[in-house]
Amino acid sequence: MSSFIIKGMRTFLLLALVVMLQFSSGNLVPQTIQTSSVGAAELGYLHHDPISIMENQDFLSQGWPGNGTIDEPYLLENLEMDCDDETGIFVANTTVFFEISSCRFTATDGGQGLWLINVTNGEVMNCISERCHWDVWNSSQCRIESTDASNHADLTLWGCTNCSAVGNSYTGGGLIYDTCTDCKFIGNTVIGSGAEGIYLIRAANCSVIENEFAENDVGIGLLGSNGTLISHNNIHDNVHYGVELYSCGSTRLIENSFKNDGVVLHYWGWGWDGHAISGQDFVNVNHVFQDNVVNGKPLGFFKNVCGDAIDGSPYGQVILVNCSSLTIDHGVIANTSIGVQILFSDNCTVTHMTMANCSVSGVVVEESNYTSVLDCIVSNNVDDGIMFERSFDALIANCSVSGNRAGLRLLFSGRSTTLNNTLTLNTWGAEFYSTSDSMFVNNTVLYNKGGVHLADDCDNNVIYGNSIGWNEWCNAQSDNYDNQWDDGISRGNRWSDYDGSGVYEINHIEVDRFPELLGERLPSIDLGLISIGVFAGVIIVAAIVHVGRSRRISHEV
Repeated sequence: MSSFIIKGMRTFLLLALVVMLQFSSGNLVPQTIQTSSVGAAELGYLHHDPISIMENQDFLSQGWPGNGTIDEPYLLENLEMDCDDETGIFVANTTVFFEISSCRFTATDGGQGLWLINVTNGEVMNCISERCHWDVWNSSQCRIESTDASNHADLTLWGCTNCSAVGNSYTGGGLIYDTCTDCKFIGNTVIGSGAEGIYLIRAANCSVIENEFAENDVGIGLLGSNGTLISHNNIHDNVHYGVELYSCGSTRLIENSFKNDGVVLHYWGWGWDGHAISGQDFVNVNHVFQDNVVNGKPLGFFKNVCGDAIDGSPYGQVILVNCSSLTIDHGVIANTSIGVQILFSDNCTVTHMTMANCSVSGVVVEESNYTSVLDCIVSNNVDDGIMFERSFDALIANCSVSGNRAGLRLLFSGRSTTLNNTLTLNTWGAEFYSTSDSMFVNNTVLYNKGGVHLADDCDNNVIYGNSIGWNEWCNAQSDNYDNQWDDGISRGNRWSDYDGSGVYEINHIEVDRFPELLGERLPSIDLGLISIGVFAGVIIVAAIVHVGRSRRISHEV
């Protein structure tokens, strides 16, 4: 989101500058060509001063070859533009056909290479852009083709209709389609943009087809867009998500290949009509997910499914939307964005599954009630192992959660029960924020950076019967004054740092009144060996899934 805001501010300032210049006298005047013939440079590029074209007549008055028809467009070719101080080629308010071909745009640090405003029938092809921004605003039927952009060169289309980018290569810079309609992005390569490979913001009926997106923060990002087709793309090794849909209307995700990333849905924020909406408004939106694969396995997208049991083992990622009484049972999901995501679903269960090495989280449950996560292994995910947000009456039991930023995170939730889990080698073993009336009982919380953290606005939570020890920063921290760290009768928690006398103090108000000493420290185990063991465990679980069902641990709590 931060890159969108920064680019949006730059766009706004540049537009204001153009408006001022158009109403000023003498600032943008037609230029004559500085050389006898543009086409004379048959070998290499011809260095040229910045070019400004403000109306159709300027092509003729400046001496560019062609007559502005579809068969003989005005031609600007084989030019080299230094874009450090001025826009290389600026074209505004034209309707004739023109072509910018085989030109090179360079800057030392983020210059403006190309800028088209209120243009129809422009084509840019076979160009090179190095460290230059390109902008196309309020234009239609324009095309950028077979261009190589590198070193933080990027492209923004704003308010455009029927424009396309085809067969281009972008390295170190991404693309934004902002408030565009019926625009296309076909056959391009976008690598290492540092943000979204392509970001469609409030776009309508746009297509992203047969592209490669790799090593970006997000491969394809959609915010408040509607009627988008994302089809036959090769999406791999993006840092967070392959495709991120944020508050979007109808979206078709068809026959895309994901590797080491995946798909995420966010169902709140801005709607495609520009109005703020709640996530529930998206439940009936028509998303078509068809024949997509994640790490060679199908993407499991289940919507409006009720009362079913699904074998999770065939899937590379699982997403539930508006489901009820649905169970996902068994399976190994690794190296995707989020292993299992559950949205606006009630009474659903994830059981006997392994979620490992995901670029974001193992399990994410949002706006869903009475969800159970049982007997799962969740390890080495970049963000959370298991995360519940705006969800109530959850049960998390008998899970092994290790090597995540937070083993378990509960946000804006309540009335949950966390029972008999092992939380080790995470940054925080368990972290609650704005979560109340929950039980945290009989869990083992060892060798994390921090043990159990009740952050702001947590109250009426009960924590007892847990073994909490040898966490580096602290075993427990509470930023509140109304939680209970024992059962109120005789049972508290076992602490590695309890001194054997009196209560165990969490803060100056909250205490464990019945603490016990956890005992001798367990042998230290190298984290690398733990990771190897977890990976081996994943392989073993996968084998067991294919051979037969393992004995189930009782879910009674």
